Amino acid sequence: MTALGTVALYTSVRGGISAFHHMRRKYLRQLLFDLAAALNDRGLCYWLDFGSLLGIHRDGDLILHDNDIDVAILNPGWPELLAALRAALPQYSMRIVVPSDDPSTRFIRVYCPLGMADVFGATPAAGGKDGERLLVDCGHGACTEITRSSVLPTGLMSWRGAKIAVPGDIPAVLEERYGDWQTPKYMDKGSDVVEGQKLYARIFRALSSLGIRI
Repeated sequence: MTALGTVALYTSVRGGISAFHHMRRKYLRQLLFDLAAALNDRGLCYWLDFGSLLGIHRDGDLILHDNDIDVAILNPGWPELLAALRAALPQYSMRIVVPSDDPSTRFIRVYCPLGMADVFGATPAAGGKDGERLLVDCGHGACTEITRSSVLPTGLMSWRGAKIAVPGDIPAVLEERYGDWQTPKYMDKGSDVVEGQKLYARIFRALSSLGIRI
């Protein structure tokens, strides 16, 4: 292949990936609107978390390369919540996921074209004084801790016409999760070290050095 052909192929691949990212983000936005409305209608204590919170607060939108939405819900009852969400959102398929890493945990995954939403559980950390810390599931059998007072009581963010529950002190939560959260870092998993060291994350970071972000 000639140098010109290689450049043309590289440009085509990058353009195709960019178009895919924008289409996926469009679907994820709609999923977030619908999911937030369903949770709001039921008066549940939930909040936007992890990369979804980071993108919307820092950049004003979901992070372009993210393939999911992250929501945490306080002390969930999984079967009842799944039934309620299925009734409220019949346009989406969803299921309870039991991570192979730790079968004692679970979360709800809601699917949309090209992406998904993960609804994780949050519970008071055992042994903490007056429940000062919350454990928030990450979907792979591990939990991250967060300061309860930074999250609760939650606030309500107006975003693109939708009302979405968010932590009461968003900057404090993001600092605890990511450190320097104001500087964009590709595939930054912050305090979720397990996810950040998975093979796919390392491969994606390597590809990003070539200008390809999947």
